[in-house]
Amino acid sequence: MTNEYEILQLEWDYCIVQDQSGNKKKLTRGVDYDKTWVNLGEGFAKRGNEITFFNQRKFSKLYNTINFETFELIQAYKTSTIYFKDKNHVYIDSYMNRDFKILEDADPKSFKILDIEQGFATSGNTDYWYGVKIPFRLADAVFFDGGSYQKVGNQIYFAFVNIVDCDVATFEIVDKREHHKTIFKDKNHIYHKGKILEGANPKTFHFIENCINDELRPYYYNCDIHYYAKDDQYAYFVDSVNSIKIIKTKDVDGFDFKVVDSRGIAFDKNYEYHRGVKKRI
Repeated sequence: MTNEYEILQLEWDYCIVQDQSGNKKKLTRGVDYDKTWVNLGEGFAKRGNEITFFNQRKFSKLYNTINFETFELIQAYKTSTIYFKDKNHVYIDSYMNRDFKILEDADPKSFKILDIEQGFATSGNTDYWYGVKIPFRLADAVFFDGGSYQKVGNQIYFAFVNIVDCDVATFEIVDKREHHKTIFKDKNHIYHKGKILEGANPKTFHFIENCINDELRPYYYNCDIHYYAKDDQYAYFVDSVNSIKIIKTKDVDGFDFKVVDSRGIAFDKNYEYHRGVKKRI
């Protein structure tokens, strides 16, 4: 850009300028100035051997792999999941992956996004869930409530790649009212995120009604992920997306739940439990 213009407004991909006569115009970056800069869309751009997101350098760990000349954005879902490709690879940048990564064995020529909101894509005879290469075809899978568990033939998977050692015939969700639907059972065990909850009794395990039933209690903080449950021996603080804490209450029959000042609190005859932490009443 020459000094014949005064810059009135400067954005990452364009600027508004005014010439010496007072005439205003919009100049597009990569077209009218900074012509080695290429707008990829959704805030991403490339120039030479560099990729940026709103002018911040991105994906540098893969600069030795990326073919910058052919690198392009395929499709984006908001800012949470974005697919890219070059002549050699398909890439994904998603909240579901720790890092920007190459989709293993994906062919950029045959790659197709099936459902970007759910993270499903395909290439040749391989299907993908976000950055995960699925060991079976999506068409062969039966999805349980919530989608975290899949049945393929006589096998149960959690998150598409983790085989669950369970009784397939009796495998089912514990309670459909659990928002993230991560707690399942068979005739022998309770399962959370594909792992056995040791010591829990699937015959008597249940969420506390005053906690799980939206119609029985008011709103409380994290009510979509934090619950309390119990069986005939223990109580449990359930953090659906992280872990389950066993509470060895001596009053399992009286163990219940209440909401105080928008805080979900479990209690027995001797203690209150705040996010599973015991406090004497």
